[in-house]
Amino acid sequence: MRIIALAILFVVMTLVGMFQLGGTMDDPMARTMVGFGFLIFTGLVAGELARLISLPRITGYLIAGMICGPYVLDLIDPDVIENLKTVDDLALALIAFTAGGELHLERV
Repeated sequence: MRIIALAILFVVMTLVGMFQLGGTMDDPMARTMVGFGFLIFTGLVAGELARLISLPRITGYLIAGMICGPYVLDLIDPDVIENLKTVDDLALALIAFTAGGELHLERV
């Protein structure tokens, strides 16, 4: 049910953004925000799908990012990726911090 709700929310967000921008995505900040929203929703859906097949959610997040990025399906422009560099660095730091918290020195 969450997946359907996320998909509907993404479609509504995209339609609202298109109407507010006059049907174009020429503004770099608008493209960045829509791209960020798309990545968040896609990641949430992929995380839920990964959880359903007994994988960690982070696996779904990473796979969604790789597939939607400029190297596979090219759904997100490289300019948008560059604008989201700070968010990317913060996410990487949080992933590393979480992974480090799972390490136990007596097992290493």
